[in-house]
Amino acid sequence: MRIAMLEMMRTICSGIIADESLAENIAELSLKFRLHGNVDDAGMLYTLSEFHRYNAAKMREELDGVTDQYLLLCDDISGLPDA
Repeated sequence: MRIAMLEMMRTICSGIIADESLAENIAELSLKFRLHGNVDDAGMLYTLSEFHRYNAAKMREELDGVTDQYLLLCDDISGLPDA
């Protein structure tokens, strides 16, 4: 169970990194479009970058929950009292 949870946390972290990277790259592209006068496409790209930022934030919340569950599991297994 612990190994499966660690793998889930690694997977979530990878998703966070991917979405944050996409958000940053798309936002930079949006700025270049805006600077070249293509405001409509820039707006669409900016919206897409915000979508990826939102996804990353949701995954951070999920990671927090899984981390809390993992820590509880570790405490139960080790027999240590809750801090």
